[in-house]
Amino acid sequence: MQVRPPLLTLGPVMPMAEVWPVPDNVTVETFMPQAEVLARATAVLCHGGAGTALGSLAAGLPMVVTPLFADQPANARSVAAYSAGIAVVDGWLTRPFASAQARSRPSRFARYGCGSRDIAGSGQRLT
Repeated sequence: MQVRPPLLTLGPVMPMAEVWPVPDNVTVETFMPQAEVLARATAVLCHGGAGTALGSLAAGLPMVVTPLFADQPANARSVAAYSAGIAVVDGWLTRPFASAQARSRPSRFARYGCGSRDIAGSGQRLT
């Protein structure tokens, strides 16, 4: 699996000046077209909004979901339940993924996307 450089998108609300120090290999943008990003992504870290979650499922990408409000906690639990990724809800991982061994081997993360790949390859309608 090819690992791509991380991308952080801020949206229209957070000013670039308020972004904390990020590693040199991270690209920070206000906006990037989601379809373009997902087509090149290896994995997705998101808050679990419906658009990003469904787009990631359709692209067959594993997700780490850190929900904030509204439908996001339910979306995060669904992502984990269908093995499309892992969720961090109330500070807890929904799967036993926090070991140092797991964090040190990115290829192990890929298995959590198997649900996403199954859904993407099935032709299921994602609504």
